[in-house]
Amino acid sequence: MTNPLHSEKSNNLGLLLGRLPIGAFFLLAGISKLQMGVANFVSYASHYGHAPGGVPSAWVDNYLHAIPFLELAVGILLIAGLLERLAALLGAMMVLSFTIGFTGLHGVSESDKALPFHWNLIYIGLLLMLFLAGPGRISVDALLFGRARSPRG
Repeated sequence: MTNPLHSEKSNNLGLLLGRLPIGAFFLLAGISKLQMGVANFVSYASHYGHAPGGVPSAWVDNYLHAIPFLELAVGILLIAGLLERLAALLGAMMVLSFTIGFTGLHGVSESDKALPFHWNLIYIGLLLMLFLAGPGRISVDALLFGRARSPRG
């Protein structure tokens, strides 16, 4: 008897179920920052975040202004499964930058007490899994670019 969970259909459904919540997370985070106002978000992030030394302040300011729009785009792309690998990689890099900027990974802030099990590291793992596995066949990528390869190879 074959295992129904060891099939291409279950793999594709699993990838969809992995994409939807993380995509919704990014989408809602971007919307909340836009509702807050980009200037208010930048002010908050500048006050509570810490950019690594040597990063020009103009780069940090430009990045902070782009975050709400990047989160919105990553969320939409992940939910749809459109340019999913690019969106997942961009999302992972963004979450890594948030982790460095807001926790510093140095073990002294309240947020750092959860390390190495910080929720951001879980998000990075899920996003990297989506990057490596691809969107599966239940995606806009599969519709536009043909049948996606099975996640099993």
